Amino acid sequence: MCKQNSHINYSPDEVKTMFVEAGFRIISIDSNSRKFTYPDLSSFLNAMNTVDSALEIVPSHLHNKYLVDFKNKICEKVEICPTTGKTTLTYYPIIVHAIKD
Repeated sequence: MCKQNSHINYSPDEVKTMFVEAGFRIISIDSNSRKFTYPDLSSFLNAMNTVDSALEIVPSHLHNKYLVDFKNKICEKVEICPTTGKTTLTYYPIIVHAIKD
């Protein structure tokens, strides 16, 4: 079975190096933080579960344990407003404009 890792994080410098080594000329590279707020933790977890490829490789009898572990770990990385329950994820996309000469 092939392992998938859809959560690889590269720095802007690493991305720039990959593009240059592939023969691209960087026109611009941007990496500013972005935030997305969900109405509550449940909505956030549902959104994450729809794109989490790990559920495809975790045996079905371990799905509940995995989801509990995932929730505990992800709660360390999001902001949850104590009064409204709104859950905010901060992420750092790297946007590259490049051309191949």
